[in-house]
Amino acid sequence: MLSREIATQMFVCRDNVPMLVHDRLYIGSIGAAYNLESLQSNLITHILCVGCNIDNKYPSHFVYKTISLRDKPCEDISSHFFACFEFIQMSLQENMQHRVLVHCFQGKSRSVTVVAGYLMMHHGYSFEDALDTIRKVRPCAQPNLGFAMQLRKLAKNI
Repeated sequence: MLSREIATQMFVCRDNVPMLVHDRLYIGSIGAAYNLESLQSNLITHILCVGCNIDNKYPSHFVYKTISLRDKPCEDISSHFFACFEFIQMSLQENMQHRVLVHCFQGKSRSVTVVAGYLMMHHGYSFEDALDTIRKVRPCAQPNLGFAMQLRKLAKNI
């Protein structure tokens, strides 16, 4: 457990800024989700956490939705797409001032998969265009192989 605590502190210190991907939709790591000053300066109102054992750090400041999911290729992230996309869409539509951060632990696989899927489903992006858009602000973006396959399946069904 000590190594997870050290990794968390590393992200809190070094990777702690939410990055704007698309109109009021942000992405980041646990560091971004734990940086209250940056969340507030970016006017974030809602936080979607896609990860295991990650605390909702500021429940009195933000509306949270948490999807407990490991970053493993065998995980069925697609079974959570509807809930994730609905949270993002409803949050953004409810009020034009709302801004949503989607994060996981490292901000490179689970959160990227959810944001890419959202861009594909709600904004007509192709799989490649969604990943390219995310990588412009988050170069480390790399859904694991299983998640990438589920995104490709989503693309065929849109």
